Amino acid sequence: MPGFVVIEPLEEEQTTSSGLVLPDDAKNEMLTGTVLSVGEPKDEVTPGDYISPKTIIYYKKYTGHSVLVQGREYKIVEFSNIIAKLS
Repeated sequence: MPGFVVIEPLEEEQTTSSGLVLPDDAKNEMLTGTVLSVGEPKDEVTPGDYISPKTIIYYKKYTGHSVLVQGREYKIVEFSNIIAKLS
């Protein structure tokens, strides 16, 4: 899909290293995930130059579309909602 990436969300840590459980409102406004597929460029944006499958990224928490395939959740997110590349 032009302008989109498919992401497999990574599990977020629910507790601190000392064992404290974090409430939902204490979590970041961004999530991490592994890119599975990169769509064709939309307009002038070409994230395929710096994002490829297996790249770990930060993306905005309340964005994209969730899809459930064989019991696994995936997110379809616009390029513009990717915040940073981690690897």
